[in-house]
Amino acid sequence: MVATVRALTGNAPKAYVGDTSIPDAVRTRSLAEETARVFRARVVNPKWLAAMRRHGYKGSLRDGRQRRLPVRFRRHRAGGG
Repeated sequence: MVATVRALTGNAPKAYVGDTSIPDAVRTRSLAEETARVFRARVVNPKWLAAMRRHGYKGSLRDGRQRRLPVRFRRHRAGGG
């Protein structure tokens, strides 16, 4: 959606991400806030990196697709999943 608006108008719209991981405390974050949060929680987190090494990148990608990515990404996986 952001790419479409940018392509049609030449302006970057504000982008937000809804976090429903705790149903009783739904949060809305800017895309920049969510990107920073995920980066901190995963990419620079020694425990997450250790799990990546233990399970290999394929296992981690599979888990990420099933648990963390928004629904729209899960529906459009390669192979029609």
